[in-house]
Amino acid sequence: MVATKTKTKTTKWYVNIAIMFLLYFVISMIPPFSSITEMGMKVLALTIALLWGWITVDLLWPSIFGFILLQFTGYTTITEGLATGIGNSTVMMTLVLLAFAAALSLMGVSDIIAAWVISRKIFIGRPMLLVFGLLFGTVLVSAAGGGLAVIFLIWDLIRAISRANNIEEDDTLKGALMAMVLYCGFVGFILPW
Repeated sequence: MVATKTKTKTTKWYVNIAIMFLLYFVISMIPPFSSITEMGMKVLALTIALLWGWITVDLLWPSIFGFILLQFTGYTTITEGLATGIGNSTVMMTLVLLAFAAALSLMGVSDIIAAWVISRKIFIGRPMLLVFGLLFGTVLVSAAGGGLAVIFLIWDLIRAISRANNIEEDDTLKGALMAMVLYCGFVGFILPW
């Protein structure tokens, strides 16, 4: 049986969150200089505080706190921020695509596709060719209009291939491959055809 890792909020977590808030409030109190306005200083303070939180804590909680702190900058209200953020068509499309990829994974479709892909003669004993095939396929399907869907589906395919080969969930190489898929997906977006 594999032991599961659970993240607990330690003293370090609370200290880094406190530093994040402190950075925001201290930097936002600095008088504007050059051509930066008062609101600009508050947004700059928020950006620096968020960078601190993302680097030292994680992505979720600092982002939530950052959204709350955005209300203090005068840039937007919480209602307008929610309407703009969650009501955005890109956000909605991404959520739907994530749900679709999760449904495929739960139904086992990803495992079937992964088994089929790794059983092809061309890929047996040639892992770099498999990686090239996944990345090149990502570029082609993204260029054909696959968009974010292809990235999410290839990520799920990589997870399924990793499970089939007993690769751990937090393997660095797997993370690097998923980052390359993201990059190739975006390259496919910008191809001029």
